[in-house]
Amino acid sequence: MKHSLHSITHLMLGLLAILHAMETEVGAAIDFTRDVYPILSDRCFACHGPDAEARKADLRLDQEGFITASSSEGERLVQPGDAASSTLIARIHSEDPDSVMPPPESFLTLNPDEKATLSQWINEGASWGKHWAFERVVAPKIPQMDGVPPAPHPIDAFIEKTLSLKGLSTREEASKERLLRRVHLDLTGLPPSPDTLERFLSDPDPLAYERMVDQLLASEHYGERMAMEWLDVARFADTYGYQSDRFNHLWPWRDWVIGAFNDNLPYDTFILHQMAGDLIDQPTQQSILATAFHRNHRQTNEGGSVNEEFRVEYNADRLKTTALAFMGLTIECARCHDHKYDPISQKDYYRLFAFFNNTDESGLYSHFTDAIPSPTRFLYQNTGQEAEHRRAMEQIRTLEAEESMLRASAREPFALWLQNTTEKEDFILPLNNALVGHFDFETKEEKGYLNLAQADHYASLGDQPESIDGPTGKALRFDGENSASIAKVADFNRNQAFSMSVSMWIPEVRDRLIVMHHSKAGSDAGSRGYELLLEDGHASFALIHFWPGNAIKIRTRERLPIEQWLTLGWTYDGSSRASGMAFYLNGQPMEVEIERDSLYRDISYGGNTPLQLAARFRGRGFKGGALDNLKIYHRALSAPEMALATRQPSVADQSTEQPSDKPGWFDYWLQHHHEPYQAWLGKLQEARGHESQLVERLREIMVMGEIPGGRQTHVLIRGQYDQPGERVSAGTPDSILPFPEDWPANRLGLARWLVDRDHPLTSRVVVNRFWQMLFGRGLVVTSEDFGSQGAQPSHPELLDWLAASFMDTGWDVKRLLKLMVTSQAYRRDSAPTTEMTDMDPKNLWLARGPHLRLMAEMLRDQALSAAGILSTKLGGPSVKPYQPAGVWKEVSGATYQADKGEGLHRRSLYTYWKRTAPPPAMLTFDATTREDCVARRSTTNTPLQALVLLNDPQFVEAARMLAQRMLVAFPEDLSAQLTFGVQCVLGRPPYHEEVQWLERIYQERLDSGQDTDESLESVGTLAWKEGLDRNSLKALSAVSLAILNFDEAIVRR
Repeated sequence: MKHSLHSITHLMLGLLAILHAMETEVGAAIDFTRDVYPILSDRCFACHGPDAEARKADLRLDQEGFITASSSEGERLVQPGDAASSTLIARIHSEDPDSVMPPPESFLTLNPDEKATLSQWINEGASWGKHWAFERVVAPKIPQMDGVPPAPHPIDAFIEKTLSLKGLSTREEASKERLLRRVHLDLTGLPPSPDTLERFLSDPDPLAYERMVDQLLASEHYGERMAMEWLDVARFADTYGYQSDRFNHLWPWRDWVIGAFNDNLPYDTFILHQMAGDLIDQPTQQSILATAFHRNHRQTNEGGSVNEEFRVEYNADRLKTTALAFMGLTIECARCHDHKYDPISQKDYYRLFAFFNNTDESGLYSHFTDAIPSPTRFLYQNTGQEAEHRRAMEQIRTLEAEESMLRASAREPFALWLQNTTEKEDFILPLNNALVGHFDFETKEEKGYLNLAQADHYASLGDQPESIDGPTGKALRFDGENSASIAKVADFNRNQAFSMSVSMWIPEVRDRLIVMHHSKAGSDAGSRGYELLLEDGHASFALIHFWPGNAIKIRTRERLPIEQWLTLGWTYDGSSRASGMAFYLNGQPMEVEIERDSLYRDISYGGNTPLQLAARFRGRGFKGGALDNLKIYHRALSAPEMALATRQPSVADQSTEQPSDKPGWFDYWLQHHHEPYQAWLGKLQEARGHESQLVERLREIMVMGEIPGGRQTHVLIRGQYDQPGERVSAGTPDSILPFPEDWPANRLGLARWLVDRDHPLTSRVVVNRFWQMLFGRGLVVTSEDFGSQGAQPSHPELLDWLAASFMDTGWDVKRLLKLMVTSQAYRRDSAPTTEMTDMDPKNLWLARGPHLRLMAEMLRDQALSAAGILSTKLGGPSVKPYQPAGVWKEVSGATYQADKGEGLHRRSLYTYWKRTAPPPAMLTFDATTREDCVARRSTTNTPLQALVLLNDPQFVEAARMLAQRMLVAFPEDLSAQLTFGVQCVLGRPPYHEEVQWLERIYQERLDSGQDTDESLESVGTLAWKEGLDRNSLKALSAVSLAILNFDEAIVRR
């Protein structure tokens, strides 16, 4: 502000007369929330709102205390009751470009009505209040107008009150045909069949419509219709997005959504399960599957991507989706700074972010393998498969439980063996029997260094590591880029025990060095296999299916010595548990920490990927390090055996040792001398192998899961993943609803907060979105923004009544929809009168019924249904119907292959959705790409839409098969054929003029005879029946295509 408050005092006297005149012109009392707050938000908050960084002159107009406070000169921005003395009014009326507000450079202005509103508000006392959407939902009384009979329906009572104030009269109820088509499409997404229409028209019962509504809500197609809306919000697609855009295996979650709506799952439970179905008491497979809602986001596997950067992006997406889907807020604006318009600070943003920051995931999915990114959940295809897996797991548990008894019963025989054993135990034979690889890097042949344990196996070299003197001859020293590779002898799975040892020279402590790995991938999360690393000087050993959630890993507590030769050994017992892993240094067991302990799928991947030493694609190699005397064993060595295998060569070679009662000798004796234990171990290994084979046949899906111990969350400066600021804990904005201190600070707590009866947004947002679905626009037009920049509700009392009723009757979606579609507001004819066109062209006040274009999916489904070729199969994997040739080529190089048979004619809901190349016909009709959460589709009108309806193979084939249906139903009666065709598509008989026009099209095509387009019959895969007149079919196909392009076929009236 270039001028002090004092400098503009002289303006105030001149405003007195103007303000007095304004007051006399303004009508009803001002409501702050409705009339004033939107002006301040839209014109002032960008510079004088919640965002501290963007705030000018240290002035806030979003808080009452700042507005009414006195300046140092004793002046007030707002003087309640006295607009003429208020600096705010002087500034908005100033003609001085240095003083006027908003300033010219903002390109924002106030019109005379808005200025008058602010003046009247101040003169009436400048009352303050919250933004309407942040006020608790309280059900208003149902209106009752004086001298008018009460409306029989609560929705109509609210709407008729507004219509009365606006002086608008209403349309009569729509015809039964039009009403049936409307509600059929709205509740199932499909048009009524001619038989359904006939039954409905012949039923004189006044309750026939309500019964029809109940039937539609009970239809399994209802769940499919509701899912269409939710998939946009949930940004569901069949691929990950970004450049590779590979298949993500998430379609079972879509089936869950369909089932949830069909089962009428209470909406608060619908939210709870998708937000935190894994954290509820006694979670089920279905509740955990529901959490795939928050794995629907885009993911990347691009080379060079930073894992942490994208992990942060995924959580930001979850928060954005949660805020938009359930609260109707643009919360992403607060990621880099305080929200400019809504009372959400950057700290609030990251407190909400913290609820998702404990997700146990990687920022990348595998570029090299088809592993499903963890956390995941098995999905059994049937009860038999589940039972078989449960039996396999139970067999393993039973056998494992027997070990303690076996060990206890073996103590006495072991003691006798010790007592009677006078000779030293010879380790050589059992060790050699287990040895499958031994590389001393001495004997080199043309193929590489010889495997001393097995002929015809070699260690081949990459970029020639240097041969140097080692502890017992020659060793290999690496420069971080070169390596050695060993094929075949080190291939192990998670159910197979193995041990290894190697002598190494570590040059220095670094954050991460690759000693060796046997994995398909580089260092991305999908590095399926096993690996030995040095991390900040500590040795780590891991078996990985997908990092981090499907892996086991141990790490030594102590750092390994540097700049000296040492021998490190490690073992794994095939149990898929970290407790079955161990480290030995120079013959002595090492203390370890368990970093990961959840491995439930295979670590092998097929192919011929070798064990690679000292280097890894995209990894940091063993620079300056040296290796020697590598040994590989196909079982878990006992402590005495590992002591020998890892004993330093400088110690006198002792291949024999006197048995004792030292730790480890009992395990050795059990494995090599106790037949009952050996038999038991064989059964256990067999059971583990069987379970591993079963698991590889199980379907798996991404779900949510928490990282053990949690993560710290920080405010990220400018939203950057690598610029942490202040540490924060999980919480919610107090401006919306404080988070109870005794609730869990996790996703379950957040979900409970969202569905709390006192939450001001959730029920309003969902009720509004259902209203939008049925009426074409929400009571709040900006269904994606309930914040201060969003639209005001057209019927605020109705919105609050519906929201309160929805919560207070158990969040019952079917009840809510029935309430809406049985109202007269919904049932009215949609054709406008001249009065309505003049006074309410957008039907904001609902004097007439809804009128909207069918969504992309409905247009296609309607055509298939009318043609009698729509598959009504419920659920299942996505399908690939007709699409233009080469539609995928440009984005991924892949070739789109359309399905054959049923897959071509399933509902559009099941169409395979590739994020980088969504179905083009549906995109043309404003379907979303599903890259982000979308609560309201845009509506466009372009020539391409007409071209799709006239030329797309799906519509042309539908027209062909509708023609066949017409000809088969009425072989000799053209008038009946045309009537039947119109009924199939439009749900009503044709008008006389329509029949004449369609007859003319038919005759023109028929008269063309042999000139009729011969290519028509080749469109699509369905052939016409034999014995039907081809010329009649082609002529009727033209007629059918015309009917499918009627305005009434495209627009739901």
